[in-house]
Amino acid sequence: MTSGCSCEDDACNHPGQTIESTALLQEVRVDQINGCNEEVEEWEEIELLVDSGASATVIGKDEVRAVKATDPDPNKHYKLADGSTIPNLGVKDFRAVTEDNKPLSLKAQVTDVDKPLLSVAHIVHNGGKVVFSPEANYIEHKSKSGGIRRDNLIFRDGLYMIKLWVPRDQGAPFTGQA
Repeated sequence: MTSGCSCEDDACNHPGQTIESTALLQEVRVDQINGCNEEVEEWEEIELLVDSGASATVIGKDEVRAVKATDPDPNKHYKLADGSTIPNLGVKDFRAVTEDNKPLSLKAQVTDVDKPLLSVAHIVHNGGKVVFSPEANYIEHKSKSGGIRRDNLIFRDGLYMIKLWVPRDQGAPFTGQA
């Protein structure tokens, strides 16, 4: 619906036109229209660079959109390699799933970074280990059941990273990747 113009055309683009309401535009595959149900979850893909030089796990404010950042600390800043600093914009506690469909809980500081960083120091400090070798690259830590869990890392363009999927519905039980 438009106002500010006498046209009967809702797509009118005259100067002074204002929009009173907006609609959601959602892409839907024809073969999915009849099969949609509320059990299908929406996921956000995120790749974190595994960084041995990072003292904290950090993500940008536009990553992990399912979770709102809380508790920004105006006294906490992060020093970059060039010596400049960026402010802490809060923290996000979130659940995700690895490429192997293993559930994972993470806590990341939010700041103005170009790429999300997974801190090796943070992993080791919390009892895990990170392995970089010609045979295998992975993060190893104790699972909730007490066993040893390995999450495989990807090596691409000279960097190690882990790919995760974050469900929009953080309260729903994991049923695997959508």
